[in-house]
This record gives sequence, C-alpha cells and structure tokens, in this order.
Amino acid sequence: MTGAIFENWLRKLDRKFLLQGKSIAMVKDNCPAHPNIDDLRSIKLVFLPPNTTSLQPCDQGIINSFKHHYRTQTVRKYLDHIKYKMSSATTQPTCSETFRISVLDALYDMRSAWDKVTEQTVKKGDTRRGKSSNRNTLGICQAAGKRRLPV
Repeated sequence: MTGAIFENWLRKLDRKFLLQGKSIAMVKDNCPAHPNIDDLRSIKLVFLPPNTTSLQPCDQGIINSFKHHYRTQTVRKYLDHIKYKMSSATTQPTCSETFRISVLDALYDMRSAWDKVTEQTVKKGDTRRGKSSNRNTLGICQAAGKRRLPV
C-alpha cells in the first residue's frame, strides 16, 4: 500500500458515502501509507496515537505465536530440502529444483500454524507488553482461539 493508493481508495469511498448520505469516522494507524486527507466530506479520519500497534491487546501474543509456528514449519521444510539436495547425486540444483512453496502449501501451513496456537496463548493476552486482557477482550480472544479453519 502506498499513500497514493490509499488516498485514491479513500476518495472513492468518500464519494460513495456522500451519494448514500452517510458519514463515518475511520480509525487509522500512523503508517506512512495513511496520509491525512483534509478535504473529505463523508469520512472523518481519526489517527491512533504514535506507537500504538493494535486496538485489541490480545492480538500481539496470538500473532507472535502464529508467526513462530509458521516460520518454524517453513525453516524445517527448507532444511529438509537442503538435506535432500545434499544426499542426491546432482552437484548443482537446477532452477526447477530450487526450494519453492506454492500458495496452496502456504495456506495449509498457515492452517497448521493456527492450529498450534494454544488456548493458553490466547488467555495470556498481550504478554509482550506485560498487560492482561480485560474480560470482554479475553472472551473474544478465547472464542477466536477455539475456532478452527475448515479443511
């Protein structure tokens, strides 16, 4: 996403809401790709304070756990690929023999990584900043943690 793409999308959305007679407030982070646009008529941009990473405090721990599991799987596949190449008779892998992960394989790996995010991780909330989640947030996070992706 670039600032120009964001601005173009936001202006189209603003025109749409204007024609529908709607007004909204859009909460945005301080990403450089989210510039302040002053002349919007149906959208009020509200920017989060600096260094705010998420509105839901439970997200960070869950996301970190998911990334850890996904990256671990990917590194293991890569190491298996290297071991296989070293044990094979060929000295140099050809372009078709280089390590690749298809989009479908990546999706399966994401599902597997998500299934490894434990309920305990969800219950901990945002351990990275040492904060515990409030009751409402914890309930939402627990429900998300119990949900499994379809096969």
